[in-house]
This record gives sequence, structure tokens and C-alpha cells, in this order.
Amino acid sequence: MNFPTRCLTALISIISLAIPLAACGSSGPLTTINVVSSVNTWGEIAAEIGGTAVHVTSLISDPNVDPHLFQSSVSTALSIAQANVIIENGLGYDSFMSRLVAANGSSTQTVLIASHLMGISGSAANPHLWYDLEKIGTVASAFTSTFIHLLPGKAAYFAANERAFMAALNTDLVSIRSLGAAANHAPIAYTERVAGYLLAEAGFTDLTPQGFALAIENGVAPSIQDTTAMESLITSHRIRALIYNSQTISPATASIRSLATAHHIPVIPVSETMPANITFPAWQLKTIAELHAALGG
Repeated sequence: MNFPTRCLTALISIISLAIPLAACGSSGPLTTINVVSSVNTWGEIAAEIGGTAVHVTSLISDPNVDPHLFQSSVSTALSIAQANVIIENGLGYDSFMSRLVAANGSSTQTVLIASHLMGISGSAANPHLWYDLEKIGTVASAFTSTFIHLLPGKAAYFAANERAFMAALNTDLVSIRSLGAAANHAPIAYTERVAGYLLAEAGFTDLTPQGFALAIENGVAPSIQDTTAMESLITSHRIRALIYNSQTISPATASIRSLATAHHIPVIPVSETMPANITFPAWQLKTIAELHAALGG
């Protein structure tokens, strides 16, 4: 779902006036790389690769709050102004970042856009890119290269952290392939495309009425026809599991979740932002394990 643009012109004007004062305070050799990420999924990967040599600020970080309700502030813009590296998701998911960078960024900053790095484009593309584990490595590699460029003395440290990250990610990929074998194209449905890339990689058969999922993703009520089709998947037991966005809850999705529970269809929660105190690969592995369990694996 695309974040709504809530950076009002008046607010941006006020923020822009404050930026030069903050930016002038930086001098001397760089010792710590300041990274600002729109969402903490990318921020966590940057932190795992950068380790103690980076300071990461993720603007969207609370897994218990609907990320689409994000609103900018003066402190947000100050973070952008003081960043060495800015990470955007792309595909319209975090369009507010482009506006903040345009108003408060500088030509000396490095802006990394995940969708560009992963080679994913198009207005119909699923923007929840961090579930595309096959392509995460390209983003991790770009983070490493950028950090080495900024702090060449830490090159070996960054490279070692990337190797550790990729080793854990490869464990996830092995688990996905195992899940795919267990799934045997098992039919599923989801309230939104949040984990769509992971589900496709695992080989599930997606029976979701796309009109339903896209309506929820765009923040509108699904049509009666799509809602009826979604309900029928559950009441007729045509799906083995319902994948549910635990952060974006509406009357329509809550009703579908309750219906699945009442018909003993496993409901697997997924989120758009990461919980605290867990690494990115471990978070992904947790979702894979829950899907395994739903299939009786």
C-alpha cells in the first residue's frame, strides 16, 4: 500500500528554514555513518551490515501501528538533513521520502532506492520488496559498497558483516525451498500482498480475489463481489491458510480473519515493519516456520 503524502507545504517550508542551522554543525573526518531509512526492514539490514560504524534512524518502525498513517515532523526532516545515506523503498510505497529529500537533502548524500537496486518496476508491482529474499542480496551488497566508500578503513569489517548476513539469509532460502516442497502448490489467500514475494517463492497457489487485496492495499472497502468471493474461499475450505496483515486492520479484513478462524483455517499474521530485538533473517524465518506449521509440517 502506498503511504499517503502528508508532508504539507507549510510544514516543509518551516522545516527547510531549520535545516541549514543543523547541517552547518558537521565538520571533521567521518567516524560514524548516519543512515536514514523510510522503513525499518531496510534500516535493520543496514544496521546488520554497518554494525557499530553506522547509526540508523528508521522513520517507520512500530509493528503495532499502521505504517500508512505516518506523518512527517521537524525532527524527521532534521534526520534527513544530517544523513550520509538515505534508503528508500520505491514503487510509491514511501513517496513522502522523495519529498523530504528534495526539500531537506543535499548533493553530498547517497540515496539508495531498493526497487531500483532489485530491478523491480511498474505501477502494478508489489511494493513490499523485503519479502523478495532472492533479491535482498543485491540491496545488502549496495549497502556494503556504500559504507566502504564512506569509511574505507572499515572495509574488512563491513564485508565480514555482509557475509554473516548473507549466510543467515541463505538459511532462509533453504527453508523456503523446503516449504515449497511441503506446500506442493497448496492454495492460500491473503488480505494484502504483503508477503506476496515469499509466498510465490514457496510455490503456493494464490487464490486471492485481486480486487479484494488491492482495495485493502489502497485503503478502500472491497466490492461486494470481491468480498463474497473471498468469503467463499473460506467457507468452502478451498484454501489451506489465510495470510493476514496484522498492521492494517479494517472492518473488511477483521471480518475475513474471524470467518477463517470460525472455519478452522489457519491465519498467519505478517507485518510491513519488523518487531524489535530480532534480526532480519530471523524475522523472515519466523514467518516461514509459521507457514510450515499451517501446512502441518
